[in-house]
Amino acid sequence: DYELCFCLPPEHAATLPAIAVRTGCPLAIVGRRHPGQGLVCRTADGQALAFGRAGFDHFPAGDSAS
Repeated sequence: DYELCFCLPPEHAATLPAIAVRTGCPLAIVGRRHPGQGLVCRTADGQALAFGRAGFDHFPAGDSAS
Protein backbone atom coordinates (compact mmCIF):
# COMPACT_ATOMS: atom_id res chain seq x y z
CA ASP A 1 0.00 0.00 0.00
CA TYR A 2 1.13 3.53 -0.67
CA GLU A 3 -0.19 7.04 -1.03
CA LEU A 4 0.84 9.83 -3.36
CA CYS A 5 1.53 13.38 -2.37
CA PHE A 6 1.18 16.14 -4.93
CA CYS A 7 1.08 19.92 -5.08
CA LEU A 8 -1.94 21.85 -6.26
CA PRO A 9 -1.95 25.64 -6.65
CA PRO A 10 -4.09 27.22 -3.88
CA GLU A 11 -6.39 28.80 -6.46
CA HIS A 12 -7.37 25.27 -7.61
CA ALA A 13 -8.06 23.84 -4.13
CA ALA A 14 -11.83 24.18 -4.61
CA THR A 15 -11.63 21.68 -7.50
CA LEU A 16 -10.25 18.90 -5.27
CA PRO A 17 -13.63 17.43 -4.15
CA ALA A 18 -14.82 17.12 -7.77
CA ILE A 19 -11.55 15.46 -8.78
CA ALA A 20 -11.93 12.99 -5.90
CA VAL A 21 -15.46 12.07 -7.01
CA ARG A 22 -14.50 11.80 -10.69
CA THR A 23 -11.49 9.56 -10.00
CA GLY A 24 -12.99 7.58 -7.13
CA CYS A 25 -9.88 8.41 -5.11
CA PRO A 26 -10.15 10.04 -1.69
CA LEU A 27 -8.10 13.25 -1.66
CA ALA A 28 -7.25 15.60 1.19
CA ILE A 29 -5.36 18.85 1.62
CA VAL A 30 -2.69 18.17 4.22
CA GLY A 31 -0.46 21.21 4.12
CA ARG A 32 1.04 24.17 2.33
CA ARG A 33 4.25 24.68 0.45
CA HIS A 34 6.43 27.69 1.28
CA PRO A 35 9.72 28.90 -0.23
CA GLY A 36 12.82 27.75 1.60
CA GLN A 37 14.56 24.56 2.61
CA GLY A 38 13.39 21.63 4.63
CA LEU A 39 10.09 20.32 5.83
CA VAL A 40 8.12 21.54 8.84
CA CYS A 41 5.14 19.50 10.01
CA ARG A 42 2.72 21.23 12.35
CA THR A 43 -0.05 20.06 14.63
CA ALA A 44 -3.59 21.42 14.26
CA ASP A 45 -2.73 24.17 16.78
CA GLY A 46 0.40 25.21 14.85
CA GLN A 47 3.16 23.62 16.94
CA ALA A 48 6.11 22.29 14.92
CA LEU A 49 6.75 18.55 15.14
CA ALA A 50 10.29 17.16 15.20
CA PHE A 51 11.05 13.91 13.38
CA GLY A 52 14.24 11.90 13.27
CA ARG A 53 15.56 10.72 9.95
CA ALA A 54 13.86 7.45 9.04
CA GLY A 55 12.83 5.42 6.03
CA PHE A 56 14.18 2.85 3.66
CA ASP A 57 17.33 3.50 1.66
CA HIS A 58 16.80 1.93 -1.76
CA PHE A 59 20.38 2.70 -2.83
CA PRO A 60 22.68 2.34 0.19
CA ALA A 61 26.29 3.50 -0.17
CA GLY A 62 28.68 0.67 -0.90
CA ASP A 63 26.02 -1.63 -2.41
CA SER A 64 27.88 -3.62 -5.08
CA ALA A 65 24.86 -5.50 -6.43
CA SER A 66 25.08 -3.76 -9.83
